[in-house]
Amino acid sequence: MFVMSECPTCGGDPCANPSLCRASREADQTQRNDRPLSDELPREANKRPAETADDWLATFAKRSNEALAAKAAEKQVGKPPDEAVLVEALACKTDIEYDKVRSEVAETLGIRVTTLDDKVAARREAMDAAEQTGPAHWSVVPVD
Repeated sequence: MFVMSECPTCGGDPCANPSLCRASREADQTQRNDRPLSDELPREANKRPAETADDWLATFAKRSNEALAAKAAEKQVGKPPDEAVLVEALACKTDIEYDKVRSEVAETLGIRVTTLDDKVAARREAMDAAEQTGPAHWSVVPVD
């Protein structure tokens, strides 16, 4: 007498369709070319969950570092000019032109955008003061 316990294919006890499960096992065996099932399992399936998580984190960190390095390489367009000269050039730009480039320039210089804004504002005030003649409260307008 043949007593069947849980079916290895469908998991039923007893198997709901023995002929279908047998045909499925035979097809799987033919497709595997007689290799044991353990060879087909990914290596991660045989590891503990902590090892799999550690491997994933290590791979993630490696890819993240590679992406950061690639991003940094893209941003390096050469050595930026002297900071004072750059602030002078930015102060000469219109507000709209300056607003378009301020975050990238600040990042290139390694400073916060607000710090760059303060430096440019101070330089603009100095340039305006240099253009004025007479006391600061006078506004001299040339007569034609």
